Amino acid sequence: MPCQPCTMKEPQNVRASFHQGDARFSQDRRGTQCTCMALTALCHLSETSTLDQSDVDGILIDGTLSNQSFSELKNPCQPCF
Repeated sequence: MPCQPCTMKEPQNVRASFHQGDARFSQDRRGTQCTCMALTALCHLSETSTLDQSDVDGILIDGTLSNQSFSELKNPCQPCF
């Protein structure tokens, strides 16, 4: 049986209206959220197959909030006194 032609659309680039080093984020967060951004993007992509600028903006905001939450967790190896 012959192969069917590919029906995938040409990929499109989508950009946020700001970046993770933007002044809207606290200085101690800027540029440190890469892993949380990637995880947040994967979560968003599991719910949809398309993204627009507002989705990517949301990923930056949600990823930064996740980064802040993780960094505020106490190190379980440190004593709590």
